[in-house]
Amino acid sequence: MSTPGNNDIACHMCGDNSRWFKHNVPYFGTIKTFCTDCVIHLHANSLCRICFSVHENPDNLITSKIVVSCLRCYSSSHVSCIGSHPNAPYLCVMCLNQKWPLLVLGDSNGGKVVDNVASSIFLAACKISANSIKKAAI
Repeated sequence: MSTPGNNDIACHMCGDNSRWFKHNVPYFGTIKTFCTDCVIHLHANSLCRICFSVHENPDNLITSKIVVSCLRCYSSSHVSCIGSHPNAPYLCVMCLNQKWPLLVLGDSNGGKVVDNVASSIFLAACKISANSIKKAAI
């Protein structure tokens, strides 16, 4: 479950309480609150790190020819998003760039703007949070 703007609650992983959205995610038997960036980093194998599409069944991707696994974070990126199947060990774009934070809202007339990339990142974190809660309830 994702909640808007509760700045009283710090992210369990990074400790930041200034991020706009928080997500409740099962974490070692309890429900913890994480910012969008930390949900993405904690669930690296659940989504493509380029298009931020959530993999429906990440456990079955390892043997698939449609994804490539990152050598460092073990995330699975679509070969079609990469452009070609790498012959050398693959490092995803996030491991190469170490971009932090991921979810950056643009400024416009004193307000914040959500672009296509930010909305894809946020939607992926929401789906991961919802899927995690659903699995924990089973």
